[in-house]
Amino acid sequence: MPKRPRFSGSLYQRGPIWQLQYFVEGRRFRESAKTASKDEAAKLLKKRIGEAREAKPAKPTTVAALGELYLEAQKARWKPKTYDWATTIWTQHIKPAFGPRNPAEIMPGELDVWVSKLKDEGLSEPYINRNLVIFRAILRYGLKNKSLRELPEFPEHFDEKSYVRQGYLTHWDFITFCQFIPDEEEWLEALVTMAFVFGFRRGELVYMRVGQIDFVRNRISLPAGSTKNKMPRVTVFNPKGQVGKLLRAMAKGKQPEQYLFSRDRGSTPVRDFRVSFDRAASAAKISTGSGPNGKLFFHDLRRSAVTHMADAGLSESQSMSISGHLSLDVHRRYKILSADTARQLAEKLDPSV
Repeated sequence: MPKRPRFSGSLYQRGPIWQLQYFVEGRRFRESAKTASKDEAAKLLKKRIGEAREAKPAKPTTVAALGELYLEAQKARWKPKTYDWATTIWTQHIKPAFGPRNPAEIMPGELDVWVSKLKDEGLSEPYINRNLVIFRAILRYGLKNKSLRELPEFPEHFDEKSYVRQGYLTHWDFITFCQFIPDEEEWLEALVTMAFVFGFRRGELVYMRVGQIDFVRNRISLPAGSTKNKMPRVTVFNPKGQVGKLLRAMAKGKQPEQYLFSRDRGSTPVRDFRVSFDRAASAAKISTGSGPNGKLFFHDLRRSAVTHMADAGLSESQSMSISGHLSLDVHRRYKILSADTARQLAEKLDPSV
């Protein structure tokens, strides 16, 4: 029997049964010959290699065509915000660099050079990670649709742990912040308070309906699908506290199906409130946020809520049930050592003499 070309295939045994291993365009395939005869296994291996070589090659395409098809397919699945940032990454960074190319011809070294160029342009490493995620997803889509036979080896993601945001709002800063919110924007005070007290995410709040508030049992219900982890959540509020007061004001005169936070009495949710939020934060001179020069982001309120829960003596399981975190590791990253807690620890470590 003539010798097979090197690296085209091989035989090996697993017990008495012979196994096949062969390569097609760099991809490895394994299969049991289901026989103890080496000659029969060799004939089967030769047959498999011949079939693979005669197979119709992948339909040639371009990265541009593949990317547009992928984004169009995901448009109905993704949230508008996710689709927007994915489209931005595609149009600004991936398409200009690889659009006309055949995805099957992209070499791993080209991806390394591309990442280096993104860093030279001043993009942060977490944002470059998003570029890699979107590009890999586009090529995987081509693999699924037979436009591509194999994926190129992608560069490793950057370690994002060192980029964990540390923005935080003290209770006093929160009170000051609310004082600079105009009376006609009471909806903003309600949004900020809900995020600061219970750690609600922006997306969980802006689309909240009046019917999700139970004023008899004092409960806020987040149905499955409305949360980031797709898990339902119920939060109990104090009817005599600030949250209870603001919720009653937001729900007054509205029907259960109307939006709780709105500028027009419930018909349209308050989706974008960055201008009002930034104006109040600037007037309150907040400088402990996670943005440039201490700019406060709305998500910093969620981090503040988790920290205050810990300071109030709640266990991690209790605070996770309120914040909606499923991962203990992520939950702990949101928890910051507050100034009051740090001072108490200092007094314990170095007591007065």
